[in-house]
Amino acid sequence: MVPSGTIFDAYGRYVTSGQYNNNPSTGLNWEYLPNVDLLPRITTGMSYGLEAGFLNGKFSTILESYYNQIDNEIFNIEIADHNGFQKYKTNYFSQVNYGYEFTFTYRPINTEKVRWNISANGGFNNNILTRLPNDTRQLIDEDPNAVDGINQNILKRLGRNANSNVLYHYRGVFPDDASVPVDPSTGFPYYTLDASGNKVFFKGGDPYWTDLDGNYILDERDMVVAGNSFPKFTGGFQSMVTYAAFTLSFNVSITAGRDILNNSLAQRLASYNNPLASQNDAALVPVGDYDFWQGPGDADATYPNPYDFTRSEAIKPFRFNQTLFQEDGSYVKLNTVTLGYNVPKEKTLRYGINYSRIYFTANNVYTFSQYSGPNPENVTDLGRDRSDGYPIRRSFTLGLNVQF
Repeated sequence: MVPSGTIFDAYGRYVTSGQYNNNPSTGLNWEYLPNVDLLPRITTGMSYGLEAGFLNGKFSTILESYYNQIDNEIFNIEIADHNGFQKYKTNYFSQVNYGYEFTFTYRPINTEKVRWNISANGGFNNNILTRLPNDTRQLIDEDPNAVDGINQNILKRLGRNANSNVLYHYRGVFPDDASVPVDPSTGFPYYTLDASGNKVFFKGGDPYWTDLDGNYILDERDMVVAGNSFPKFTGGFQSMVTYAAFTLSFNVSITAGRDILNNSLAQRLASYNNPLASQNDAALVPVGDYDFWQGPGDADATYPNPYDFTRSEAIKPFRFNQTLFQEDGSYVKLNTVTLGYNVPKEKTLRYGINYSRIYFTANNVYTFSQYSGPNPENVTDLGRDRSDGYPIRRSFTLGLNVQF
């Protein structure tokens, strides 16, 4: 049991709010409604473990199963503006984390001259929502970083993962105008509405998003739950070989079963919506590097027509919240490789040196992944890849350790 929230969440935050009679005044911050009924967060957990060794320590393992229930977590709820405040914090949010973790160690060679140690660890982890505010069964967690009115919202639904994406299901590109579905009751082709509420009909070269409710109108009711950023498996692998005075070691990290929204690519392609505008955070990429729709009859294009500038503001062909930009974020990464040499003591003691070691280390060596972005590891907690982050650099180190 630990406290949740802060004193400001309970009693409000007072800030400088202008002047009264030419004197600075202090007033209540109207963003959050104070809540004096906040409860401490309670974590209830249990775990079972098994530790075993075989063949005189040549093989050992640790297996563990865990279950953690977290109650009374802080959650923000928006409220009607006539209350004077925008939102308030509540404790009516609970979730369960459970899974299985393991560690294996194997020593295939253990002689005076040669030693080889191999270890692997990992975990299959799950996350389930068990309670939502006001006893609702589901709610949409609005994206606070909406871009051009496009929200990448998260679905909170009882019995599901807490980070489920809500997206438009991308089916491909309309090859031509005749391929656009037509509503038999009205005669109107499949359409969406622009900012003024006017109909904008789809045509050849436009993206084909699933009309989930079958009303031949693309709107938020056509969005589906598709993927999440919570990995199903995380783990690693380490190995060290010692031969006489030489050592060679490396370690590998693994993440599997996680989805990434490639916002970096979506942002670059969306720059074509208005190529004459000032591009503050994206550059126009070469069109030849991508499989765009080329003309009527092109049914195999991966990306829609980028040149229809007059309609792109309404259609938003490269909107962030679609499965076109959701990719498998699984990867296997070779983190470090180190080659070292321990200089024999008989060669160093004459100089008053008790220990010396020369080593060479390579960091961030290589990542094996099908993800098309720069790095599946360098994303946000919600699995968003953005172009404004610094890449993880690859480095090489040549070092000398000396002890006197």
